[in-house]
Amino acid sequence: MDYVVIPQEARDGSMDEFLPIGAHVRVKPGFASEGQEGVITAWGRGVQADETFRASGDFEILIDNEGPVVTWDEGTVGATDADDSGTHWFPGQSMVVLETV
Repeated sequence: MDYVVIPQEARDGSMDEFLPIGAHVRVKPGFASEGQEGVITAWGRGVQADETFRASGDFEILIDNEGPVVTWDEGTVGATDADDSGTHWFPGQSMVVLETV
């Protein structure tokens, strides 16, 4: 799934209490790639959601279309990286698989 990085100044920061940029995170037990660790390096939103938001200003489209972008620690790139880029985007409710370390 394609995403765009949300510039820091454009974020509302509402999730920073739970998953701030710079936080070291791990995939929770029971999920694919359990134990994989990395750092939240940005927040992203789906390309289509970004285009819709920019055209309409409709914040509802962002609820399930924004989430942290994690850069995996070296040596822990696993099955969640379809392209082996070393990063993975967790939009919407999928971010519940992460916990801070």
